[in-house]
Amino acid sequence: MTIEKRISKARTALLLDFPWFGALAMHLRIVQESSIPTFTVDGTTMRYNPEFADSLTDSELAAVIAHEVMHCALLHIYRRNGRDMYTWNQATDYAINIELVKAGLRLPEGCLLDNSYAGLSAETIYAQLQRKKQQKQQQSGQGQGKQGKGGQSNGQQQPTGTFSDAPDNQGNGNGQEKSSGASNGKQSTPEGMTEENWKIAAEQAARVAKAAGKLSGNLERIIQDARKSIVDWRAELREFLEQTTPSDYSWQTPNRRYIQYNVYLPSVIKDGFGTLAIGIDTSGSIDEKVLSIFAAELNTICSELKPERVVILYCDSSVKNVQECATDEEIKFKPAGGGGTMFMPVIEAVNKWDEPPKALLYFTDMYNSDSSQMIEPEYPVLWVTGQDCTRKEPFGRIIRIDM
Repeated sequence: MTIEKRISKARTALLLDFPWFGALAMHLRIVQESSIPTFTVDGTTMRYNPEFADSLTDSELAAVIAHEVMHCALLHIYRRNGRDMYTWNQATDYAINIELVKAGLRLPEGCLLDNSYAGLSAETIYAQLQRKKQQKQQQSGQGQGKQGKGGQSNGQQQPTGTFSDAPDNQGNGNGQEKSSGASNGKQSTPEGMTEENWKIAAEQAARVAKAAGKLSGNLERIIQDARKSIVDWRAELREFLEQTTPSDYSWQTPNRRYIQYNVYLPSVIKDGFGTLAIGIDTSGSIDEKVLSIFAAELNTICSELKPERVVILYCDSSVKNVQECATDEEIKFKPAGGGGTMFMPVIEAVNKWDEPPKALLYFTDMYNSDSSQMIEPEYPVLWVTGQDCTRKEPFGRIIRIDM
């Protein structure tokens, strides 16, 4: 049987046994392309390496097609938002593969699979992968490292195993610009399926699968989460902190990323971040799991900005505990308190420091009992609260995350 017929048979099998995946697979054009190592998808076309595809069993082939469908249905193609292409693909693969196994599909041996990432979004997994990569680079003394082919750091490890649609050193695979899988960020796809089309298609396929009794509650939750219009709070957090860091350009140290192409550009010189203050509302309304997700992203950003120190103040109606983290120390929140909520005790405590912080991040549900006494400090303040919170910030900026 030809590989074309086997792929057609695999899509039919998905329609019968896993109708949600099967129905969505029908929205993709299928093109053979020997120049890629495995499979790629760009939201409209799924490309495959015929040799690799033919090496798979029928059940593995169906699982790989379902994998590519998931990139589209969960809108990974549109959610990259400037993140590192390679690591983003790894993160989305980890997020997808756990769910495929739970659904009963059989993935090829050696795929990117780690149960410690179960239930986490691709964005959260990405933050953790970036943190691990940077720790490896620091331990090996590479720092940022020299750039390898395709703009990839030498300290970056290739995924192991036989199947991954993350890019290889030459930029092939899901990270390929021509067919970039989950890597396109906000770029538009070729004529055909759009982000909105995939939202509608995923919901319609879910109704069909549910009617047939073949849609798990877990998969239904994932579909709903992907449809939510959640502001990318990670990008907002990064932007806020980067704006507080003064920078300049220097020709004395050229930008190493472009030297390999014989292009000399100035590098960005940061003057240092100073102290970052973090206020944590410990009145009992902030979930510890959400705090750990926030900490993971914060660790990634701090490893890049390198603040001189991070000081965390835990507060309900008064400051209950102060925790200081060294520059190279991982931030782990240790809440203390549990009474009412007041914001000014944190601001007043920070105002007493010899040197003001570069910024104050305040993690809270925004329900405070001292709103009439609020006085805006001289340093920038970013309030971090739940997506459903309707209260306005007293001053500064606010970002909302999915609690």
